[in-house]
Amino acid sequence: MTLRALALSSVIATTAGVTMNAVAEDTYAGGTALVLLGDQFTAPLGATPLAVNLPFTGNPFTPVVGGGPVPLYEAASLIGGAPTPTVQVMSATRTGNADGTVTVTVIAQTQDGSPFISESQPLFVETATGIQEANRFVLDFGNGYENPLFPVDGVNGCGGSAGIIQVVQGVDYFFTRLDGSENLEVGDAPVQIREDGSMTFAWGFQIDDAKIFNRCGFAVTFTPTPEPATPCLTDLDGDRETGPTDLTILLGGWGTSETDLDDDGTTGPTDLTILLGAWGPCDDDLGGTKDPSGACCQANGSCTTTTQSNCASLAGIFYSGEVCYSGFVCP
Repeated sequence: MTLRALALSSVIATTAGVTMNAVAEDTYAGGTALVLLGDQFTAPLGATPLAVNLPFTGNPFTPVVGGGPVPLYEAASLIGGAPTPTVQVMSATRTGNADGTVTVTVIAQTQDGSPFISESQPLFVETATGIQEANRFVLDFGNGYENPLFPVDGVNGCGGSAGIIQVVQGVDYFFTRLDGSENLEVGDAPVQIREDGSMTFAWGFQIDDAKIFNRCGFAVTFTPTPEPATPCLTDLDGDRETGPTDLTILLGGWGTSETDLDDDGTTGPTDLTILLGAWGPCDDDLGGTKDPSGACCQANGSCTTTTQSNCASLAGIFYSGEVCYSGFVCP
């Protein structure tokens, strides 16, 4: 489904495509906020959450990627422990594309057709230098508004654990005005791939626009960052295979702890046996890429997380690095 099709839809979009065999439920935190931005792609100078939903004990509408629309609660009521739903609802989906990229689509709208920002809405946010007026209405997916009361929780399975990575990728964003007309634009924005492999994102709309629209969203398309390779135990020269050079290195460390493979403190016959037994390309269970794992989309409409070779035996379509769970959609 294209973003334009999403924009023209009369209801919040839900995950389209085959039913997935979920192996994990991917929850998220998200909502809308008034934000003061200094420039387009830096941390906000101040933010006032308006409507929020996140996983909490007793929540009957826990937001789940691919789980359909959920109501957003008044932020103040959520903090106060008595969540009160607003007229705003939100949904998020994650789609694996045939070219290996991933598209995350987030949409919010008001259920009664009213604008997100009324003419009487206070627009002030608290900043480090005092109270100032917001200049953006932000649709936030997982960033937590730079507020410790709200968790950082986006979409999972987007990369390795090498730390927070900023990746500039394509984003389509839109809003639907009160008169039903559409505004659709395409741009670039930095996507955060976090230490835990999750992705978070937010998009800011002009305050004046938010006074005349009742539906908005974005679709971010990016390439997941690769998992960092774990060195093979016997790959002593780092070339992703065990071979003659590794044997030479091991023999050069004979009697020392420098090339000790069995953790007995000394390089000896057992270490030689381990190295010779691992001769050749690094095996997947030692951190190599001999048979990568990923999502396997099968003709019967199911998705299985498995190796590339096993996916081939199932006559499926393989997506390296992907994981089957609710929110992942086979193309």
